[in-house]
Amino acid sequence: RKRERERAMVLQKVSFVWVGLVLGCLVMVGQIWSHAVDGSCPYNWTMSSARETWFDMGQQEEVVRVLEWDTVSGREVPGWLGGGSLYRMVPAQYVFRNSSGLPNARYRHYFDGLAMVLRFEVLANASAVSFSNRFLRTKAYETNNGNGRLNYVAFGTPANAGLLPVGPVPLPGAGKNTPRHPVNEIPASLLSRDPCALTFSSVRVHFDGPAVDAGSGDRSSDRVGLGYSDNINVNFAKIGETVVTTSDTTLSVVFDEQTLDTLGYVNYSDAVGLPEPTDLYGIPSSAHPLYNRFASSPDPPGTLYNYAAYFGPVCRINLLKIYPTEDRRAPVRREQFGKYKVPCRKMPYMHSFGLTERFMVLSYIPEYFEEFNLIGQYPIAYSMHYEPSANTTWLIFDRNTGELVRTLESPPFFMFHFINAFEDADTNSVVVDVYTYPDDDVKDASYLTPLQHCPERWRRGFTAGQYSRFRLPLSSEAAAFIPGTVATSAKLELPWINQDAVGGRSHRFVYGLGVRDEGTSDYFDAIVKTDLETDSQLVWSREGCYPSEAVFVASPDAGAGEDDGVLMAVVYDSPARASFLLVLDASNMSTIATAPCPFPITQNIHGIFL
Repeated sequence: RKRERERAMVLQKVSFVWVGLVLGCLVMVGQIWSHAVDGSCPYNWTMSSARETWFDMGQQEEVVRVLEWDTVSGREVPGWLGGGSLYRMVPAQYVFRNSSGLPNARYRHYFDGLAMVLRFEVLANASAVSFSNRFLRTKAYETNNGNGRLNYVAFGTPANAGLLPVGPVPLPGAGKNTPRHPVNEIPASLLSRDPCALTFSSVRVHFDGPAVDAGSGDRSSDRVGLGYSDNINVNFAKIGETVVTTSDTTLSVVFDEQTLDTLGYVNYSDAVGLPEPTDLYGIPSSAHPLYNRFASSPDPPGTLYNYAAYFGPVCRINLLKIYPTEDRRAPVRREQFGKYKVPCRKMPYMHSFGLTERFMVLSYIPEYFEEFNLIGQYPIAYSMHYEPSANTTWLIFDRNTGELVRTLESPPFFMFHFINAFEDADTNSVVVDVYTYPDDDVKDASYLTPLQHCPERWRRGFTAGQYSRFRLPLSSEAAAFIPGTVATSAKLELPWINQDAVGGRSHRFVYGLGVRDEGTSDYFDAIVKTDLETDSQLVWSREGCYPSEAVFVASPDAGAGEDDGVLMAVVYDSPARASFLLVLDASNMSTIATAPCPFPITQNIHGIFL
């Protein structure tokens, strides 16, 4: 009996030790997780209805299916939509499984999910919709699903990350939104290399993507764990007859617009026909290239404008014109028509830009890349930081000669999207409309953990933004500091205008995503039309429904007004756990029709109607 009592006491002590260890680990994980979300926002273990809109679609089958319209009584889908297709970009797969089928790795940021392209083909006379979906068969898709690991650096997730769904955890001494990595975290194999070669080749590797033969469709390289992902999952562009996906790098993925098959790659950094091929190594670029829409321009219709940042001994921003060709496998011819020297440690993040009849306008916001933080396998978001003490610089270039016409400054802000830019002859200025934020917290609030469990942080970031207008004088005698004004009280993101009618010209109407209630909405739950002349808004919303970006499709009728057309959006219906295609009358924001999607679709980013 004595031995039994002693044995029982030993077992009890061991049990207490194990319980203590487990509780300690749980507390530690909880602290890390809470810090990753936001120290000012308590973790919410139950997801709100909006948080359910972020889910993994990695196991979703690829289908082709005809969808029937559910039209509002007395309404008809415009027949002129027939023959066109709405394409949507979905960051769809976040979780990757091992050979046993168990989850093994997970992306952490909304912008990281593997790209799935949706096509809604409007059939003849708009009688119905044919739906299809396919993942882009990129190297990231093949390798991640092949070995259940994260093989490439993504925007917000390092290569070889595991399942812990945390956001950035700044290290001691880091800035507010800038996780930095001390030297002892950099792999020894990298430290042993020449520092100059290490810096610039590593930066190039991050943004050039995996070892692929651009234009050839070759995705056979077995290099993993090095470089930025070729998962190009943000937007679309059409170069001649070739449709590509775009992101904030110079790499684009070519896909078949009928079958959605992945055909290959196009990289602006290939520098075809340029005198200095090394000048265009593809570092940051814009996910929103803009078309030449002006008959007065010497450039052929369909010419795309963009920029490519260059990291090297002398860092600069290169201005590009991208001309269509008839070769689908190598569909572009590029021309560098201007450049601007920048400090290497102050290379700006520029997600979009403006284009008028005569000028290309860049906003040099104080959100900078630090090239030394790009070394190794760290997320791109870790190399970005916001400097509130620095002003925003506006660069106005002649779009024909590349000459820098004017440099101006305004108070600092963060932004994603230009809404429009146009010339005002009466005041000899360029007017620029953008949606601005006081800092870059909205970027970090887009990690999946705060999105799903801390709606207060996202709401705080979005509602702090404002629709801003800057009037940039062209005269060198005018003041060089421009304060900017609030153009409308509307809060909206992912903006659209009637690009065919007013792109690069003065506009009246703007469409975008907003919120039903700035105090309680936990994500975009409304589509907003803003009239800039009256500062009035028309809103579409439905309880528990979360729309994607609303794409404006202009009416082809002669004499059509600026707001004559339709808006098309994919909407997630949280109570029904389903998604539907929504068609709105853009003039009055009334519903024309809906079409049920074959399966629920997670939050998606940009789209295009072709």
